[in-house]
Amino acid sequence: MWNPRYVRLTLTLLLVAFGLAGCEVPFAVEPKELPGALERVIDDSASFDADANPLHGVEAGTVIDPLEKLDGCWGGYAKSTTLINGRPAVEIYHVYIIDWETQTYTHWSYGRDALGLAPGLVGMDGRFEVAGNRMIQWRGEQAYYSDAQTGELREMTEEDLLEDGERPTSRDSVTLSGQYARFWSPDESGNFSDEADALYLTRFDCRE
Repeated sequence: MWNPRYVRLTLTLLLVAFGLAGCEVPFAVEPKELPGALERVIDDSASFDADANPLHGVEAGTVIDPLEKLDGCWGGYAKSTTLINGRPAVEIYHVYIIDWETQTYTHWSYGRDALGLAPGLVGMDGRFEVAGNRMIQWRGEQAYYSDAQTGELREMTEEDLLEDGERPTSRDSVTLSGQYARFWSPDESGNFSDEADALYLTRFDCRE
């Protein structure tokens, strides 16, 4: 199993990064440096594997733990079932660092493919708010990407960040249970039709 929504999102952002770097084809060098929290998820991906998360099958909006328990660090790992040379065709790693008191967050995603054609890193700093029953609305304020040609981390310009003149926003239904979390975004009709579109996360200690 994999998480198509978040794979598509990350790959879309990576393609934006390719464009910003002036690349005409989706080919990139490895990022020169990854955030330490993200490296921990990559090094111990089995502990963050979406397939092992026990929140599969739990109805969206189910109350288990209070949303305040989101405070802290969360990691996730999703992979395609298709193999190339014995490796998943696509692998995506996520880190969320959430500060409930200030209602701010940092989200890092690193994606790579089995052929090594399109590795890339994207990040977002922003704010969030509770928006209805078990819903969190995320609002991006600054974005980052690894330059596809040099691997250097760069800051996205205000012009590139804005969507139709507005900062990017998204909403997720959040389910929390102990060390596990699931972020599930509704479809265009407001329904939760495909749980495979959810992002599954595991808590870990990433703060100094």
